[in-house]
Amino acid sequence: MCHGYEHAREKLNTIGTILSGSVCRSREEVLQILTDFMDLISVTYKLPDLGLHRDQLQHLCDGVAGSLDNDPAYAVPDIVRKIYADSF
Repeated sequence: MCHGYEHAREKLNTIGTILSGSVCRSREEVLQILTDFMDLISVTYKLPDLGLHRDQLQHLCDGVAGSLDNDPAYAVPDIVRKIYADSF
């Protein structure tokens, strides 16, 4: 989670501030606040909960369609693989 923090720092800090009610200024704070919020609303699913396995990672990455060119996080090398890998 938060792979794109460096590219959307201000927006993510604002979301963290709104959710927590206190000023949020770091990736770690945003990550903790988002994790707490997801727990609160019971959205804590991981890919294995949906029947997927780590050995399917390449297949999942290969199935990504469309263009990520407009997403600033796309500049992060291997971003799609990192996002999926964090979901296991």
